Amino acid sequence: MKKSKQQQRDENKDINASLELLFGSEAELAKDDLEAEINEFGVEAAILDQKAYERFKESAHHHFVSLEKKVPAAMSAALRQLKPPTEQQQRAQLTESATSRIKGILSAVQSKTSSVMGSVAAVPQQSPAYAFRNKGDLTKRDLELLEDAQRELNQKTDRNGNQNE
Repeated sequence: MKKSKQQQRDENKDINASLELLFGSEAELAKDDLEAEINEFGVEAAILDQKAYERFKESAHHHFVSLEKKVPAAMSAALRQLKPPTEQQQRAQLTESATSRIKGILSAVQSKTSSVMGSVAAVPQQSPAYAFRNKGDLTKRDLELLEDAQRELNQKTDRNGNQNE
């Protein structure tokens, strides 16, 4: 006895529901997670995609194109999704990937640099300090340095002790 299409659909739904219970829903899996799981079994996702594309293409050709029938929309969509990228698309994808990695590295370096520079900029600028202690008598050059420093301080402060800057 032949099964009706409705019975086949119901069986497929039951199988899909069982698979979801075992492995989780398809929507919950991210592409990276799926590729990681596939790689655990020693299968490369790119090779799997290529083989699936070839089989879909052969099936479409055998069942539809060679019989001059229209390829169903779902099969056409699957073929478009699985079609391997051209060399030009691969180069563009590699370039985009490299660019995004470089931008990430540069932004990380820039954020670290700005935080370091911010802490350096927070330190007040100081002129060199000279030690005159325990030298005995001050030389003429030492006296000139002290007078210059005093003049500079006087210029920075007014009579009330407020800083001009």
